[in-house]
Amino acid sequence: MRESISTKVLEKNYLIIKEFLGHIPSIDQMAKNSIYPVSLYLKYYGTWYNFLGKMNNLTFIEKNLPTIILNFFQLLEETKMTKSYKMGLFLILFNKKMSLKQSYSLEEIAINFKELYTNFPFNLDFQGKKFNNLEDWELKNYETLILSNPIHYLTENKNSDFFIFKNDNFILSDSLYFQLKNNTSVLDEIINRIHYRLFYYFKQNFNISYEY
Repeated sequence: MRESISTKVLEKNYLIIKEFLGHIPSIDQMAKNSIYPVSLYLKYYGTWYNFLGKMNNLTFIEKNLPTIILNFFQLLEETKMTKSYKMGLFLILFNKKMSLKQSYSLEEIAINFKELYTNFPFNLDFQGKKFNNLEDWELKNYETLILSNPIHYLTENKNSDFFIFKNDNFILSDSLYFQLKNNTSVLDEIINRIHYRLFYYFKQNFNISYEY
């Protein structure tokens, strides 16, 4: 069925949702309201940014976003997810209640990671033999998990434009941090993409509705 859905149908669906909401839908709002998965839009248009450009729905500022931001948007939209760990880490880094920092200690991440993943629905990812003694886990156990995934993946060569890990600190690259600090509109776009990925992740893997 999905293979036969044309771009014309997807664009019409988008316009219906746009009219229903009364504004340009964010990617996570599309995920919640669309009868077609956002992945179809990404399949045909490459990125959500490209689709909005096709629909002439980019603001002047959005039209002039630097390449590193567009590439980071694409990472958020495309990165593989066997667990929610990368998006969980991003929720910690890009927390709207906290000021964005360039560097986060592994211990600091582990403390926040533990708090996030001992609560529903993120605790659903902590199932199986590996987590049988979860109540006995110390902070170092969370640090080990975070180092192996997601930090290992996010600091591979192909992602080195965005992050590095050095001296037990997870660090945003200078170029990424420069573009993000004090830029609330871009941070909002990042958070929207995180919620979009988590919405589908928990729906597909646990058949639950992720609320945020």
